[in-house]
Amino acid sequence: MRWVAFTGAPTRAECYRSLATRDGAQPVRSAARWRVLSNGSPSQETAVLRAQSISSTQAVEAALLGTVAEPHEGGCKTFLEAGFDSQDMHVLGEEDIDYLEQSLAIAQAAPPASASDETQDASRTADTQAGTESRAQGIFGIDLFMIIPLKRAHEMLKQHGQFGASISILAAIIEVTELRELSTKRGTNKLVTVEVWDESGSTLRIAAWGDVAQHWRNTVRRGDVVHVNNIRLCMYLGKPQGTARYDSLLTICYRTRYAGSQDDQYRPDLELPWRHEPTLRVRRLVELVS
Repeated sequence: MRWVAFTGAPTRAECYRSLATRDGAQPVRSAARWRVLSNGSPSQETAVLRAQSISSTQAVEAALLGTVAEPHEGGCKTFLEAGFDSQDMHVLGEEDIDYLEQSLAIAQAAPPASASDETQDASRTADTQAGTESRAQGIFGIDLFMIIPLKRAHEMLKQHGQFGASISILAAIIEVTELRELSTKRGTNKLVTVEVWDESGSTLRIAAWGDVAQHWRNTVRRGDVVHVNNIRLCMYLGKPQGTARYDSLLTICYRTRYAGSQDDQYRPDLELPWRHEPTLRVRRLVELVS
């Protein structure tokens, strides 16, 4: 039995860069990465290992390190919400194995980078750091026809299958967890989860791994209104969860919690002299979370 975990983590050069224009964005493609954690049984027979899930941190720690899968402070409480505890955790079964294999297939479906793409990758600069674009002009690149309300996450999964739904959202960040470094026998990996809320009143937790996790933790804050492209949805214990993929991009549209001049780039003028629907949507979210 092969145990794998999604490590995500596109590098700074591999991220999906927004050109901050009305013409949208140009992708820089690269394969998402997975890590084989174990080719045999884990140390804890009753541990859960769910790739592309918010609870991967607790699951891998329980499986490989023998730790108790209690929810981390400020983190997801999926196990407790599902009625499991450290003595009665979900046993890995055929459904879980199918989940891992299908998730792996989805992540590896990305087209390989061409030679020209690799050249472009090498020239990327710091304004495109690990899947985050933060210029105020990013608002003008939002295509509202592509924005999916979070309340439709269940519906999207039903339409596209448990592993096939990819969405773009416009939402406010209501929680950012601390950066977690997960130590295993094969090295370390970083994980951050971001919980977002939108006008539909629904929430979604998004997992970011590796370099993306590091940069998101250093860049985004509670109260930020963000546009997130290409978040892969999956169903975990009856709830939609999100995972940042190789081509995901988070754009900070507006920062509601001003901390000084360094935040000026995140606070564009939302009082435009003409009607611009993306700006109006951002402004409504700002008013709701301020």
